[in-house]
Amino acid sequence: MEAVKAFRLGWNPGEQGRDCYRDRTAWGLPEEFKDNGKPKKLWIPRGLVIPTFRDGLLYRVRIRRTAPREFGQKYYVLPGSGMGPMILHEDAKAFVVVEAELDAIACAAATGFTIGAVGLGSISTKPDEFGHKVFQKSLCILNALDFEPAQDEGADPKAAKSEEMKKRIRGWWQKTYSQAKRWPVPVGKDPGEAVAEGVQLREWIRAGLTPAFLVAVSKKEKRAEAPAKIPQAVIDFQRELTGKPISMELSGESGVELIFDDKWAQAHWNEFRRLADRFWEPEIMEWMEALPVNRVSAENILKYCKN
Repeated sequence: MEAVKAFRLGWNPGEQGRDCYRDRTAWGLPEEFKDNGKPKKLWIPRGLVIPTFRDGLLYRVRIRRTAPREFGQKYYVLPGSGMGPMILHEDAKAFVVVEAELDAIACAAATGFTIGAVGLGSISTKPDEFGHKVFQKSLCILNALDFEPAQDEGADPKAAKSEEMKKRIRGWWQKTYSQAKRWPVPVGKDPGEAVAEGVQLREWIRAGLTPAFLVAVSKKEKRAEAPAKIPQAVIDFQRELTGKPISMELSGESGVELIFDDKWAQAHWNEFRRLADRFWEPEIMEWMEALPVNRVSAENILKYCKN
């Protein structure tokens, strides 16, 4: 219910079990006429009302119809709506990009409304000028567009060609925004299916943000002095890191970033998340900041110790 209120979702029950029809001019729309010369009515189908806002103003009204006919569309956008992507929390520094708007709402709600989410409506939709300005200012973009399983060798050539096109479209985000990375759901093809399989969206998003989200830290002209003795937490951490393809980059203009192997992270998700979190423990971070290296890994975290 909190998400319903926060994102102003609504329900149009219709009138006497039927869709609504209204005068177009009453909604600020130009008048249109049928072939017989009679004015056209504004069609407002029954269903879940999904609004999109920009700068606090209503930008689009999309309705997920209750019972669309076979030849009718499942989603309907009211005339006069803008057609740019849904962007939730425009001032966020990190975003999750998904196809369905309801999935975007679920992702934003799962993180306690602290992370931005983008619902494209279609995998081929790209940011408009407004969206591009928002994403340029972000520090991290998780590209979670629908994941499709690989085609079988004997698959329909048209289907294979379509999938190849989708791969190029999904890769567009990484090519356009340097802070974007591919982060599909670990199970299923989208967040909705992942939730049905028991995935906690908050933990999945958090795992993606932990290594990719650049945390602003003050840059020091001179590194801090290392503690006189290696903390036991650092020694234990080095053992846990050994053999794992994960390290921390302490240089860069924006701050700190975790570097890791994508395939390993997804295959060992729980272990990856645990190790990623440990990098940020105050005692471990203080030790790493004192090391005369820019990238810290299991191989060098103890190399420059005094004892």
